[in-house]
Amino acid sequence: MTGPVAGSNPFRFSTKRTEDGTGLVLYEYRAYSPTSGRWLSRDVIGESGGVSLYGFVGNEPSQLVDKDGRAAVIVIGGISVTVAECALAAVTTCLVIPACRDALIDLVRAGVREIGKCIDKCRPKRVRCKPCVPPAGTTMYRIDFVPPSRPHWPYTGTHTHHYVVMQSPVTAPVPCFCWPHKTGVTDGISPYPGEIPYVEPGGGGVEYY
Repeated sequence: MTGPVAGSNPFRFSTKRTEDGTGLVLYEYRAYSPTSGRWLSRDVIGESGGVSLYGFVGNEPSQLVDKDGRAAVIVIGGISVTVAECALAAVTTCLVIPACRDALIDLVRAGVREIGKCIDKCRPKRVRCKPCVPPAGTTMYRIDFVPPSRPHWPYTGTHTHHYVVMQSPVTAPVPCFCWPHKTGVTDGISPYPGEIPYVEPGGGGVEYY
């Protein structure tokens, strides 16, 4: 919502009530300041929520949720996990039992892997051009022998055509297209240094990565 309607709606960040006068977000157990990014009072569950008694979801409000101001952030297998107070005792007890701990770590890591796969699938793919064959920038020559070719203006005898391989940008209407761009003609058999015999350019096209 935008405009006056948004201003009149007190339930905004995390669906909690926002005080217009102070800008504070009122959770069930304490108030949160979006300006400073922290709670205004100590964590009601003490150090069970982590060393910082004023931190908000491990400083990751775009990734984690604290529904009432009492969520704890614990580390399982090197991965930070936010759990509610009612689950904290069960999780911490599990972590001291080797078999339970290992199973929990495997579960968390498997979940993180699946989330990573999902994010990778949903992430907009970048696009680039496949290389031309021969590569863009390659200079080429083609000798027009007279005869068997018929004399034509301005060269009445054998002459040499010069080309460079070009490729359209990925943003072009026809993206990543490869073609031979003619750069000139010289009299006689006169390829320039570094030129290769003429071949029809191929390759190109778009690829996503």
